[in-house]
Amino acid sequence: MLGLVIIIIAILSLIISIALGIFFKQSLSSLKSKMTILESQQQVSELLIDEMKLTIKSHNEIITNNAQNTENEQVINQLEYRIKSLQNDFIDLSQQVKQFLDHQPEDKLYTRAFKLAAKGADVEEIITECELPRAEAEMLLSVYKTNQSNF
Repeated sequence: MLGLVIIIIAILSLIISIALGIFFKQSLSSLKSKMTILESQQQVSELLIDEMKLTIKSHNEIITNNAQNTENEQVINQLEYRIKSLQNDFIDLSQQVKQFLDHQPEDKLYTRAFKLAAKGADVEEIITECELPRAEAEMLLSVYKTNQSNF
């Protein structure tokens, strides 16, 4: 009877491990896609800032050759305002990324644990490095090994 209970618990643990592995894999994929989107937005912002700086430089040259200093100064002020606005947007995006990553502490632990598993770490090392309970570390290694055998 005790043997049957142990087998049932082992099967349930395996099912839970697989389900958690799938969940973490999907979560990681989702985080990667969000990070990719934020990085592309950051690149676009940087390109716009560079373009604005070139435009300002061009307008500065026009000012020296043009008698309409007042109108040119207004354009420069507008461009500087746009650059500051884009820089603020860039700072906001950077803060959002940092907050997003800071609010995922468990994911960081599991990601680190998966990396350790990929490097061949044993259960004891994962428990020590990631401060995970033994059951979670064993489950994580099991999921990792299952994923490796599927690929």
